[in-house]
Amino acid sequence: MPASLAPLSYAGPPFEPPPRTGSRIALVISWMVIWGTVAIIAGLPFVMKSERVVEPPSVQLKFAARYAVGLKSISSQVLSAGNSKRQFEDMVRQAAVTDTDQLRSIPVLVELNGPESAGKLLDEFEKTNPPPQLLADAKLLRTIYEKGPDALDPGQKKGLVERQDWFGQLALSFGKPADSPERKAVIAPAQRVIFAAVALFAVGGISFLVGLALLIWFAVRLLGGTRAPVQPQWGQQMPYGYVDPRPEPMRTAYVPDPAAPTVFLEAFAIYLGGFLAMSILVRAFFPKVGLGQMILALAVPVAAAIVWPRLRGLSWDQVVRGFGLYRGRGIFREIGSGLAGYIVGVPILALAMLLTLLLTRFGGKQPTHPIINEVSTDFWNIVKLYLLASVWAPITEEMLFRGAFFHHLRRRHGWIVSAAIISFIFAAIHPQGILGIPMLMTIAFILAGLREWRGSIIASMVGHAINNAMAVTLLILLMG
Repeated sequence: MPASLAPLSYAGPPFEPPPRTGSRIALVISWMVIWGTVAIIAGLPFVMKSERVVEPPSVQLKFAARYAVGLKSISSQVLSAGNSKRQFEDMVRQAAVTDTDQLRSIPVLVELNGPESAGKLLDEFEKTNPPPQLLADAKLLRTIYEKGPDALDPGQKKGLVERQDWFGQLALSFGKPADSPERKAVIAPAQRVIFAAVALFAVGGISFLVGLALLIWFAVRLLGGTRAPVQPQWGQQMPYGYVDPRPEPMRTAYVPDPAAPTVFLEAFAIYLGGFLAMSILVRAFFPKVGLGQMILALAVPVAAAIVWPRLRGLSWDQVVRGFGLYRGRGIFREIGSGLAGYIVGVPILALAMLLTLLLTRFGGKQPTHPIINEVSTDFWNIVKLYLLASVWAPITEEMLFRGAFFHHLRRRHGWIVSAAIISFIFAAIHPQGILGIPMLMTIAFILAGLREWRGSIIASMVGHAINNAMAVTLLILLMG
């Protein structure tokens, strides 16, 4: 080596603390607003009495019930064997967590075992001391299986369906001919679940295998290098023709800005606090407002959060960079990266789903979302659900969570710590409750990884949109 050239060093530049930018008071207030809002949203279900008269259907129970009923309607021979029938019975019973679920499981179990099992099932249910309304509905079911559905008057039939949804329809159609309108209306969605389940398992299985292969490949690329992905120190000369033979790990496109002002944290606090305030105001003055109108009202805090950094003196270029609103390496390449990144996360999502199922089984409750009440087979309602879940939510939430909030946290923290903080807050403010946190945190962590990998939030928006579109599709097929 020539004496004039210093030995190469791949150590990073000396750490210099970022300059103080923004107001410390604004920083403290922003964090107080963020954590205060999270505490209020997460704590409301524990301090407020539910005003719901009708418990929304359980997705797990409805899937298990419709799958069993649909399979029997297609081929009763499949359930004729003792082991097969017992397997489906166990599946339905395990999905029935709450008292309401246990009542709703009775018409399904009667379908599998015949009307002679109804008396024993209802006796067992009544011994659990259910609430008065469920006990009254249990008596209606007993009348149906002892005297027939026509023994109920029209008001009793309507009330049973309103309270017990598809399960009430299933009970009222028991014993009807297969070609009767009542029976067809019940069996058609059950058979639809069979075909949806086959498609889900096929697509999910392929995605799991491809995702697992890509996950291993990404891990090797990210962690497989033997030298740090940095350049020699500033001012150091490279020997002519020098090539470092050691492999370099994959570089990520996001570049933290230690000097980024705190206005991006302020913007996120405005969004989150405004989200809570606007929700309370809309519910106070318009108590019967629908989910779509509520989402439109929440456009106000979103717009305020986007404009805030500009009002605080940043240029639009700085605002766009902070929110991640740029094309990256090309829009179509970023879209493809979002799809690939989401598939990489499928094996991790499968583990999170398994954990959620276990928590649901032992927790006595199930995660739910208000969007379940919006599901129907009406065309325009379906369009609205897709627009809200797969367009509005990915754009707004990615701009604020993986955009502004992520950009602020990465000033001082690594991407794993930043992603963990963002993911917890993201999961805590969603209405699925504590049992939904593992799944939601996993989704949010994957999306934060996409932001770190690509720099632009286009990929995380695409991943978010794919996830929500699949969820809405399954809800429509299962709950519609």
